[in-house]
Amino acid sequence: MKRFTLLIFSFLLTVSVFAQDSSQTFLSLKPTGVEDFLKKYPTYDGRGTIIFVFDTGIDIGIDGLTKTSTGEIKAIDVVDLTGQGDVKLSDAKIDKKDGLTFAVNKDDKNLRLSGVDKLSFKSSDEKYFIGNFSEERLRNSNSGVKDINGNGNTTDNFLLLVFKTKIQDKETWVSYVDTDADGDLSDENPVRSYRENLDIFKIENPGRPPYLTFAMNIFPEKKMVNLFFDDGNHGTHVAGIAAGYKIDENDFNGVAIGAKLIGVKIGENTLSGGATVTESMKKAFMFADSISKARKEPCIINMSYGVGSVIEGSAGMEKFLEKLLSKNPYLYVCTSNGNNGPGISSSGLPAASPYVFSSGAVLTKEVGRDLYGSSIKEDIILHFSSRGGEAKKPDVVAPGAAVSTVANWAAFDRMWGTSMASPYSAGVMSLLLSYVNQKYPDVKIPAQLLYNIVRNSAVKMEDYNILDFGGGYINVNNAFELLEKAIINKEYLKFENYKT
Repeated sequence: MKRFTLLIFSFLLTVSVFAQDSSQTFLSLKPTGVEDFLKKYPTYDGRGTIIFVFDTGIDIGIDGLTKTSTGEIKAIDVVDLTGQGDVKLSDAKIDKKDGLTFAVNKDDKNLRLSGVDKLSFKSSDEKYFIGNFSEERLRNSNSGVKDINGNGNTTDNFLLLVFKTKIQDKETWVSYVDTDADGDLSDENPVRSYRENLDIFKIENPGRPPYLTFAMNIFPEKKMVNLFFDDGNHGTHVAGIAAGYKIDENDFNGVAIGAKLIGVKIGENTLSGGATVTESMKKAFMFADSISKARKEPCIINMSYGVGSVIEGSAGMEKFLEKLLSKNPYLYVCTSNGNNGPGISSSGLPAASPYVFSSGAVLTKEVGRDLYGSSIKEDIILHFSSRGGEAKKPDVVAPGAAVSTVANWAAFDRMWGTSMASPYSAGVMSLLLSYVNQKYPDVKIPAQLLYNIVRNSAVKMEDYNILDFGGGYINVNNAFELLEKAIINKEYLKFENYKT
């Protein structure tokens, strides 16, 4: 029996849906200086950086998460480490009956697909494999996504056919998915691995937008495909805060509109609270570590997950991160500080680790007014935002209540929690690293130096103290000035072998 470590994403929900307007009052960019910074430096908008979203997945087919500010595909890779999207493949044989050509599962003849002879690509070795993504695997979903195509039946089977083929004289693997569950592939389009061709597909829900966007990665050596999707919605919302671009027709945006995304699914929404397991989290960090070492772009991780900690900073996960991140000083990790406040020493894990940058949550006055009907005179730290004490956390506080991107099945588009503050901080780091990447391409800023700069440039808040806000209220303009001085003074060289 697997031993699960339940790490619940840090957010609170409301159920009303509000329309967005062009003033950006529903996702505050002005009080942190982001709005003014982007007006002054429009190219330092996150372009040239990658933000990893460790969460319930990302719906990469919705407005706001399809393109960057420069028109490039926003999500450049996706991976599911939960196994929720795994589809086993079985050998299929080709049969002909009544003038139709079928692919039939050799072990289960009920799994059959017609229209094989009408596909745009053919098998290069005459070998075919068939798999089944059944709605039944979503029956315990906490999100309400149980009937993907909205036909009133929650036991539909979406079969898929996989085979090796040649495209432009290059051998590759391709799949056809029966998205309308009619048993016929003749009306379906080919889907290649997302990391190879950035293909997506959607299962139609007549009369309304498709519920879910799917990406696929094919693993022929394992006789398996993996479907990447967000049935939890949390990851989609978080991604929009960090990097959403043109979320609606009024150019409603997240923080780092030029940044690219890599979606890493660590939360399975058929488990309570979209829980994850420790090993999937570790695999996610190791995956990001390898990508950050292989690519030139600065890589920022956002993980809006956590759990209460008895001995802050000493959990096994935090020790793992200490070992990993001390060997890679150029991987920037943002986490939520937790929603266990207002008591002191309530930061969760791994937020208490000195190797990660954790954020507490602020309710801005305009969001309070327009989303929650609260007439507050100034921005306030949300009461539930975890406080410091035993650990020197949070590092800063950031806006933690917002409307953002959501999947089409969602009944709400606003959330609050430190889960929402963390991607905001990740977006701010993306802006700063975008500036470094463009102006000083040969300079690499160690994560601990960047953390210090963002902390030390944050604004102190009246009526609060260091236990409440850590360094203070995040401010990108102040951080930009301090970062510029650090580069001029070559302070980044002093942090090459930094140890906490």
